[in-house]
Amino acid sequence: MENKDQKKIIGKNILSEKSVIIWQIRVSIYMIVYMLISGIFFVFVPLAAIIMCIIGCAAYFFIIVYYFPRLCRSVSYLCESGSLIIKKGFFIRKYISISFSQIQYLVLSEGIIESKYGSCSVYVFMAGGTEILWEVSKEYAYALKELTEDYGIQKGSKENE
Repeated sequence: MENKDQKKIIGKNILSEKSVIIWQIRVSIYMIVYMLISGIFFVFVPLAAIIMCIIGCAAYFFIIVYYFPRLCRSVSYLCESGSLIIKKGFFIRKYISISFSQIQYLVLSEGIIESKYGSCSVYVFMAGGTEILWEVSKEYAYALKELTEDYGIQKGSKENE
């Protein structure tokens, strides 16, 4: 029997709509630090610092305009019939299907930027390793956590009988 949270996330992409903005803010912060380091380097070797700034600005433009929008479109997380399906990869596509019975526990983590935009990261711990779901909206993350906990409780009760 499906509960309300299960109906909410089954068959839907649970990636946050604001994920591109969050990644752009992160890269901008890294770029500011990079430019400060280049400025300090400018005092000692001006020509090398100018070259570093040009390369840094070109890389920043490429990442903001081209890479992150495509990366966020190439990542999706779906919940379907007792399993979590992760599709990710920009150059190399990876499809991962994790049944809820394999999941030991979930950890929800949010930083300053994520909390402002209503998303979080979900760490999925399994016996064989860990998968990280980046920029999942909070409502779907909590629904996924509740759904996997309910599945574990139901499965555990069947095994004990």
